Amino acid sequence: MALRSKLALAAFTGVLAFALALTLLLSTRAEGGAPPPELVSVANRGTPVAPTAGVQAVLERTKTADGTLKRLGKKSDTTFYSVEDTAERGDCYGVARGVGAAHMLNSLTCGSAFPSVDTPVLDASVYEATSTGARFDQLKGWTVDRVATIELRDKEGRTLAELAPTSNFYYLPREQMPVDGVQLVARDGTGVEIWRIEAS
Repeated sequence: MALRSKLALAAFTGVLAFALALTLLLSTRAEGGAPPPELVSVANRGTPVAPTAGVQAVLERTKTADGTLKRLGKKSDTTFYSVEDTAERGDCYGVARGVGAAHMLNSLTCGSAFPSVDTPVLDASVYEATSTGARFDQLKGWTVDRVATIELRDKEGRTLAELAPTSNFYYLPREQMPVDGVQLVARDGTGVEIWRIEAS
């Protein structure tokens, strides 16, 4: 009876050790695998459009004309685009202004880590140099779905402006910019800060 108990205990111990090892292995694979989709999702996939002459010229000059140009939306006089699957530069994001043939990309960012857990925001804001350092002169950029607000702060950490991204992008024109904005912060829907940059 004692021998049978010892054998049962040994068998149980072996099963427990195997279960623990399997759990550890699966946990390790999960940590090294892809992040949960909700952390990096971008709902606005855009609408494929034909480029204007001005946009096409920029795409050719930047070696991104082989990608798929998609219109993401418009705020004020600024239109937001993505250029997907370019052969040399990966996915790109740009903003354009102007009407008709004069509609032209004036900003294009390619090959960034956006969208990702570490890069939930792709910022293309404009900076201005002042006697006391750089400050934000215009805000514009793209976000993943979980970004609920973009905050502009001064050097003391006070919030000067707060934007809610629309269709995964944000924009605040120069004429509406508060002075002394030197920091941008992104928060998720629970108010947790998930990204930050300084004017430079």
